[in-house]
Amino acid sequence: MVRECVEESFGPKKMTKKSIVDSCKKNKLYITPHLNDILYLNYSGYNAIESLEEYVGLKCLWLECNAISEIKGLEYQTELKCLYLQNNLITKIENLDSCKQLDTLNLSHNHITRIENCGHDILPVLNTLNLSHNYLKTADNLDHLRHCNFVSVLDLSHNRIEDIAIVKILGGMKELRVLTMTGNPVVNEIPSYRKTLILECKNLTYLDTRPVFDRDRACAEAWKRGGYEEERKELLRWKKEEQRKIRRSINATLRMRHRGDGEPELLKTSSDEEDEDKASKCGKDMSSMLEINQKTNEQAWAEVEKNVLHYS
Repeated sequence: MVRECVEESFGPKKMTKKSIVDSCKKNKLYITPHLNDILYLNYSGYNAIESLEEYVGLKCLWLECNAISEIKGLEYQTELKCLYLQNNLITKIENLDSCKQLDTLNLSHNHITRIENCGHDILPVLNTLNLSHNYLKTADNLDHLRHCNFVSVLDLSHNRIEDIAIVKILGGMKELRVLTMTGNPVVNEIPSYRKTLILECKNLTYLDTRPVFDRDRACAEAWKRGGYEEERKELLRWKKEEQRKIRRSINATLRMRHRGDGEPELLKTSSDEEDEDKASKCGKDMSSMLEINQKTNEQAWAEVEKNVLHYS
């Protein structure tokens, strides 16, 4: 008797209507199933998803840290938007056909070896996909990502990805904004890893632990055009522009503070900016000279035409 109680307390448990109601009571949710839009069934030791037929209004379902080995039993959750299945024993992505409104899917810390059954035909509005800490390895295992048309946040960190062909697959994800690839062998295999991914993923705004700024993208494109020397020049140009903006902002603040008290002591421009100003001024002078020459030439040509007509 004691042994049975111990096994019931610590071993895998069956998800029943009673256990789900008990969970609702514990988390101060509705006892009437269809009134709940969120359900906390995490850290419960369940070995399967079942008995959810009456919970038709669910929008968020927490099932992490159980012993679930198969995605199933979600046929009636047609309004589900967030599904958290991390830290389980799942080996395959499947049986999500009824969850057409699913926006976020977390399958990290499982045993998945292939991405499948999550394309736009099955999950048409899927936006966030977390598959970190799984067993993904080759480009063939990841090729299904080409069909995830609306995924903008993708976490593939700490897998076993070693095929550099993943770059082209990721480049084909037009809506991809946030990408995490840390902990994969391929990170060290891709030449100039960060610049390469920024160039391939046109809309990327965050890569691994750092955001992708406009300066990063401009420098990557310069590197592609002319190598490291061109990248250095582009970086220097951005730094000068940033310094110029900061200087102008500070000077504007100083003018506001000293309004009516005379002209304040402003930050002076750097020598490189002075050179640029001189160059721009010289360019303006040259353009004005060209305009004068153009007018002179036009007048001379008009006189020639007048003389030709006179002698004819």
